[in-house]
Amino acid sequence: MKRAEDRRSPTAVLHCICAQFVNLVHSLLLQWYHRRVQDPPLYAFIPIALFFAGAVIVPVGLLLVARALSRRVYGDAKSMAYECGVDPVGEATERFSVRFYLVAILFLIFDVETVFLLPWAILFDRLALVGFIEMVTFIAILIVGYAYAWRRGALAWV
Repeated sequence: MKRAEDRRSPTAVLHCICAQFVNLVHSLLLQWYHRRVQDPPLYAFIPIALFFAGAVIVPVGLLLVARALSRRVYGDAKSMAYECGVDPVGEATERFSVRFYLVAILFLIFDVETVFLLPWAILFDRLALVGFIEMVTFIAILIVGYAYAWRRGALAWV
């Protein structure tokens, strides 16, 4: 009779095998690296090259395994465009107004620029008055740009 530990799911078995493989590779790399510490500096880049090779091989391998194991059932319902559960209306090649793209680009610009507020907030104590004046200037430029886009009607949907 099989015990409960023997009846693992295939995902758990695959996870266990992958974890053992990663531990084995890690220990082999550590042993190899410690033997090569006295060698020329070029050997220091081999673990980085192996990391990048693994970063390419693992996703490609997982995609190939998923493609080999997946079911391929095609039909009319699967070929139809999905729009939140509602049957699509109109042509797929319908043109959108340039305003949608303009609003998206403006959102990205202002969103990316506001990301610079986080490092400033973290280093606020060390930047003192000069950092405060620089950030006030930065925020003033953002506000002027936002007001300009709003006045020109770039943020209007209709």
